[in-house]
Amino acid sequence: MPPRRSINPTGVREEDLNRRLARLLRQEGLDAESEYSILGSNSKRFDVFIDLPDGLSVAVECKKGWSDTAKKQAVDAAKGRLPFVSSGIAVCFPDRVMHEADLDKDTEIFARTLSADWVKTTPKGLADLVRRVSQELGDPDQAANYLKEHLELAVSYLSQQQCFDLATSLSLPPSTQRNWEQQAGVRALLVVAAAAMFHARLDSYLPTMEPRVDARTGAPFADSWPPRKLQDCLSGADPIQDLTDAWGLTLAVDYKPVFETAIAAIQAPSRNSNLTEAVRLVAQAALSLAGGLAALRHDLLGRIFHKVLDTARYDGSFYTSTAAATLLAGLAIAPNLPETAGGGLQDLRIIDPACGTGTLLMAAAERLQDIHPGGRSPLLGKELLENILHGYDINLSATHMAATTLGLVSPEVKFNKINIHECFFGIKNDRAHVGSLEFYGGQASLNAWPTSKQIDAQEEQQVHAPGEHDLVIMNPPFTRDSLRHDQFSKAEERAMQKREKELFGNSPARLSHSGGLFLLLGEKLTDSKTGCMALIYPAASAGAPSATPVWQHLLKTFWVEVVVASHDPTRIYFSENTSISELLIVLRRRKDISSWQPPDAKFIRLSHNPKHPSQTIPIYDAYHNGTLFRLSETSLYDWPQARIQQGNWLPVKFFSNYLVKTIENWFSGQEIPTQPLEDLAHVGPGGRDVHSAFRKSETSSTHGYRALWNNDTTVTDSMQANPDTYIEPKDIKSKKAEELWKKRGNLLIPIRFSTTSMLLGAVWSTASILGAGWVPVRPKRQENRVNLEKAVCIWLNSTPGILAQLFCSNFKKLVYPNMTMEGQRNIPVPDMTATQIDQLADVFDQYAEVKQDRFRYADSPARTALDAAIAEVLNIPKHEIDQARRELAKEPAITGKRYTSSP
Repeated sequence: MPPRRSINPTGVREEDLNRRLARLLRQEGLDAESEYSILGSNSKRFDVFIDLPDGLSVAVECKKGWSDTAKKQAVDAAKGRLPFVSSGIAVCFPDRVMHEADLDKDTEIFARTLSADWVKTTPKGLADLVRRVSQELGDPDQAANYLKEHLELAVSYLSQQQCFDLATSLSLPPSTQRNWEQQAGVRALLVVAAAAMFHARLDSYLPTMEPRVDARTGAPFADSWPPRKLQDCLSGADPIQDLTDAWGLTLAVDYKPVFETAIAAIQAPSRNSNLTEAVRLVAQAALSLAGGLAALRHDLLGRIFHKVLDTARYDGSFYTSTAAATLLAGLAIAPNLPETAGGGLQDLRIIDPACGTGTLLMAAAERLQDIHPGGRSPLLGKELLENILHGYDINLSATHMAATTLGLVSPEVKFNKINIHECFFGIKNDRAHVGSLEFYGGQASLNAWPTSKQIDAQEEQQVHAPGEHDLVIMNPPFTRDSLRHDQFSKAEERAMQKREKELFGNSPARLSHSGGLFLLLGEKLTDSKTGCMALIYPAASAGAPSATPVWQHLLKTFWVEVVVASHDPTRIYFSENTSISELLIVLRRRKDISSWQPPDAKFIRLSHNPKHPSQTIPIYDAYHNGTLFRLSETSLYDWPQARIQQGNWLPVKFFSNYLVKTIENWFSGQEIPTQPLEDLAHVGPGGRDVHSAFRKSETSSTHGYRALWNNDTTVTDSMQANPDTYIEPKDIKSKKAEELWKKRGNLLIPIRFSTTSMLLGAVWSTASILGAGWVPVRPKRQENRVNLEKAVCIWLNSTPGILAQLFCSNFKKLVYPNMTMEGQRNIPVPDMTATQIDQLADVFDQYAEVKQDRFRYADSPARTALDAAIAEVLNIPKHEIDQARRELAKEPAITGKRYTSSP
């Protein structure tokens, strides 16, 4: 076929420019060809095709002109090449290029990768961009985005019925969620892609792995060997059959968890050319990425799994970031091989009862390989896969990812079992099953695989009891009932809740949330003498009254060794698909419950939360070496176990050690005699109650109901506040509204605020009102009531009072403290004499209408004046308050920026 020609009245043809561009790229050291056609691409010619190392390739699709239309056409053309290349780049030549010779290495052109924006560059710069694309394919995030693009494109080829058939092959329950079939199709094709990656990694090892005994039949192996390479399977007319044959033959060695799932997926839908091209597309993308898998390791599969799927809200499957998994495993597993009940590595047992895609298990495996005296070896890899690592999950496609991930530890190893299991979750034979939580009762039912077998055992195994383990490592699904059982009918949901009650009814856990249940399961699964539990835990639950009973129970037999909190405003979490603050926690069994006193827990606060696993190595190395205090991007605080038993996790909330020590001395050490706010006054009603009974009104009602509805810092900027809204009872809510109105007050404290913009810790109004973002505080004694309210208002706007409020809040998000009604009632306020009350009331009158500054302004004249008054009247050392104010002004939770030692 002759080269296609473009009609271009303004000058040189695009084909000539493509040829010229390929020549310039070759001069820059790239293997570039213009007007190139490859097998399987329907003879469509590539403008420029570039071969890269490790089997990668890039298509450069070009248009002339810098108009939006030309740019869109170039991008669409580059996307259309994705089934056949690793990546695509769109290029637009300038209109002023009239002759081929006008294009040289320094001519301005526009270029764009499919995952970035347009940039103005040159052909020489384009060569650098091409090289960077190849490097990006080795980056987990870039690789995940690349694979995601291919998966979504592949699914667009398929019919709704084909997607449904793919979902059925993975036992995915139907859902009313929008585009469920497409999501299920993507998940199933991801299984195919993962198997293809594994296939590519095995290609160089399989020729030497010819089995004597066929793992499929138990008979002597009699087939021809080796299986076809992945590239060969994709170059033919029927890649589905070729992959089925190659993967089926590989099962003679074993690798059942990897390949049986994928074979079931590609065989499930009805065959047509669209399915063929969809499978070829995702397998070709997998082949492109396979060269970087040794570096990517467990980064890729987990990231793409959770980038593509939006299920965490419903099933709690929060994917642990690779860096967090590496850090948690590095802290939990000491440099010397862990102590085990049996004594040696062969006796070590590690389990993740909610393993997802295997990220935490992979991190533990890599940690053991790093510290093993013999270094990394196939024998160690085989021991890890067959004996040491155990994972359970309720999601079949996730267990497939986990099995594939762990298999990549040592792809050259012929493993004949891998301890990844799918636990049944749902109703089976009229009985409710709650996944791995069933282990709390002794044993769990394992799902049949693929139709009559458990996931990697040749014989069906209906139930399983995992026993005790040296390390339980997990990111439990902290999800409430109203979300985590949404895929079931109401009757099924009730049955599963009943089953959980049968298992945990006598335990200290709240049955409405799954997180506490998994903590108790972790206790059940750890060895009673040497066991260690390492987990990821929501920061807002640390110290929360609802979680305290579980922790008090655990700390009877465990002690907290280390807690890690992120104070990096850009990344306060350790799970990739959440935005709430999280903790890494390592607990160990107490050696002697009756007499042994464990050391203080070490609280590590990070100013920079590592994004890459390599960045975590200095942290856990310094921790084990006792040199963590030397790392400038961390702060370390030793915290008594007794404080944690009391539900006090104070070091989690502040990066500054000075603030932790000062708050502890002031409020727990009783340097400042205080009492809970609820001992002094009635606190409430809360904003939720007010919202339920009242609505805003443009005019005053006959009752004269008014409220401080908003927390607007442009309006409410001084301690003297005025109501900002008329309110009226909602329909049929008049009785409730009347009862709430009786609880109005003059002193109000905020319940919703951002610490980066907050000005006030309390306001006082001459009118007695309700609040929506504010909560009334009404003194229990009427004697000298007004002065008491004003004195408390001064306290809550001073640095000690602000710290008292933050002390009683939970940082669900770093700059948005979660202040519950119970937390507000426990805010420490001074136990003041009548004279002190009057003195602080006078201070209020003096500064009532003075505009306050944000908390991050350390030298604010207004707050400095209030602090001086508090120091003088309550006899608190002024230098302590001044230093606390300066430290508070630098806190990431106040500034919204990373911690810096400078003011």
